[in-house]
Amino acid sequence: MATEIVEEVKKDPEYQELADDGVTLHTTVGKLLEVVGEEDVKTMINQKAAEASYDSAYENRRELIAGYWADLTLFILVFAALATISLEFIDKDKR
Repeated sequence: MATEIVEEVKKDPEYQELADDGVTLHTTVGKLLEVVGEEDVKTMINQKAAEASYDSAYENRRELIAGYWADLTLFILVFAALATISLEFIDKDKR
């Protein structure tokens, strides 16, 4: 029945003008669960959370990974140099 109503609304020229208008609904999660169903609500919430938490800085792109490896290599070289320099300052045992 709901699909028939949707099809009729799609055909009606009066509603074609409203097709691009957005609607904001305020409801509770409990009411939404009753109307839509628990699985659909879980899917929708997970999808919205994933969209909201997306950050392009964490994409798996070649240039980002190359930059991370360059940073790691720089840290390795700096700490190896510091270790070598600090070991050079240790006095020999003078017994």
